[in-house]
Amino acid sequence: MQTSDVKKNRTLEIISIFAVLAVVIIVFSKTLDPVKLNRPASASDLDQYILDGLLLPEDTVDVAVIGDSQAMFSLNMEMVNDEGISAFIFGRGGLSMPEAWYTVRRMYNRHSPKVVIIETNMFAETNAETSSVRADLLDVFNAAVYEYLPVFRYHSIWQNLFGFKEDVKIDHIRGFNVRENIAPYYGGEYMFPTDSKSKINFVRRIYMEKIIKLCKENGSEVILLSTPSAMEFDMGKHNTLTEYAEKNGVDYLDENIVWKEIGIDWTRDTVDEGYHLNKDGADKATRYLIDYLEENYQ
Repeated sequence: MQTSDVKKNRTLEIISIFAVLAVVIIVFSKTLDPVKLNRPASASDLDQYILDGLLLPEDTVDVAVIGDSQAMFSLNMEMVNDEGISAFIFGRGGLSMPEAWYTVRRMYNRHSPKVVIIETNMFAETNAETSSVRADLLDVFNAAVYEYLPVFRYHSIWQNLFGFKEDVKIDHIRGFNVRENIAPYYGGEYMFPTDSKSKINFVRRIYMEKIIKLCKENGSEVILLSTPSAMEFDMGKHNTLTEYAEKNGVDYLDENIVWKEIGIDWTRDTVDEGYHLNKDGADKATRYLIDYLEENYQ
């Protein structure tokens, strides 16, 4: 009997410890939220872009851009806003499709954009090998944890709250990450004609469909956008995304197909040898997007 009682007591102790930990995690998750605290600068550099957008005055975004660094480097939001279009890039370096889904959901709690532009770099991939699927499944888990238990994402904010660390605000223009240096790409043409198609694994498809469905339910037009990237894009991706957009009833603008018409000079308009645009390249890509929006979305 004594042995049985000891085991029961130990079990109760373990359950109590986990219960206390759960309460602590939930309480800190409610407390250490930069949006609720109105302190986006207390978060990491990567997270501040999206947080700044979520803290704009309500319903002040007419065009919302969702994407990873490809969107953040390629679209000059100052130019868009100068045209009378209130726009913001809700982006994060390395943004995954599950994170994008939660970002869009949180965005609709604050804003009611007429148009949502989804930059496709986080969606399309050159191939969908098993390792990529495993990584995306891990992203599903991580994104859910960060969304419902934000203490795990913003775990260091307590240092700012208690004065051990100062808030550091990053510079950006409504989500646009300005880079003016030049690292040329000399590879020339990269959009070679082909009937081949790249793959998009089921994880990314599920979350893209959830995003598109949510946007349509909220009355937003959806545009898939591929900004110029000589190293990240090819005709196989173009073919796949064109087919996907048609099947899902959304528009698709591929600026890689028309990079010469846009005026991209890959020896001067890229910051990292063809992966991302610098400010000069972004200005050109943005001008083309503005013309497209004004022509098709009044």
